[in-house]
Amino acid sequence: METFVLYIVSSLLADKPKTLKIGLITVGVFVSIAFFKLWWQKHFGFDYAEREWLVSSDSWRTHIINTGIRYFSIFTDASNFGACMGLITLVYTIIGIHTRNKRLLYYYLAVALMGLIGMFMSGTRGAIIIPIAGTALYCLLCKNIKIFATTALIGILVVSFFSLTNIGEGNAFIRRMRTAFRPTEDASFNVRVENRKEVAAYLEKHPWGVGINESIPKLWKRGDIYEEGTLPPDSYYVRIWIQTGYMGLNLYLAILVVVLLRCCYIVMFRIKNKELYHILAAMTCGVFGVWINGYTGEAMNTAPTDFLVIASLAFIMNGPYIDKQITQEKSI
Repeated sequence: METFVLYIVSSLLADKPKTLKIGLITVGVFVSIAFFKLWWQKHFGFDYAEREWLVSSDSWRTHIINTGIRYFSIFTDASNFGACMGLITLVYTIIGIHTRNKRLLYYYLAVALMGLIGMFMSGTRGAIIIPIAGTALYCLLCKNIKIFATTALIGILVVSFFSLTNIGEGNAFIRRMRTAFRPTEDASFNVRVENRKEVAAYLEKHPWGVGINESIPKLWKRGDIYEEGTLPPDSYYVRIWIQTGYMGLNLYLAILVVVLLRCCYIVMFRIKNKELYHILAAMTCGVFGVWINGYTGEAMNTAPTDFLVIASLAFIMNGPYIDKQITQEKSI
């Protein structure tokens, strides 16, 4: 219900150039606060409430691991933090590069740098797909050979760095991110594959899923004792799959595809102002990256990442109206 209300409110308020500019600056301020908290956790450790959460929820098992600590700043968990920072890195890098105002250029690029550092320090491997997938889409949206070639080259270099080299292997965060490009060698990935096989087998008899907020039961062996539990969804799309079955998942994905195509159409053919064009293209790419990340995590349905997605979609859908206002202001 909260998400539905947020969609309505965002669509009504995110319709002015000034609102867009203030929104970008405000999000940058919150990113700075999150980065400061990240720095504090790195140098001074977790506070009492954070330690209590790590212990009481057994989250220490996924946040304090042999490859190092996965930091989560002020977010719900490291997975959500990493995905959000991946979104920030992509969006603010594109916007910063195409901003004419030098002060804003430095500000946006500084925010993008904080996002990049935060993404790596979260240790969330799936988050790296956000800038990669978003960059790939941006290559298609830019309609400029030079930008296309430069963006494609950067994307190829990044993928090659992680998949074909061992540079920076001594750094725990780079080493952990690199495992995302070698999934078959990762134990966590293999466990997810096995869990999804069990989900598929169970849903063969439940084509419409197990119901909203329900889960698939499973017996877990703890030593010589079997305990009742549930299969972890591991990602947002698997959660949708479990709760609504194949029919619900296919319908949900179809809706996302329609929305994405509509966003791409608006950006490519309805926006005339170049600076606004790149801002909305960056937001479209960011939303696309987060949706792709939904295959490995649940950030796309977790605050504040879902808030950023909703606000971005509102600005994109209102893009032609914002573009018209900019044109009128220039003519005056």
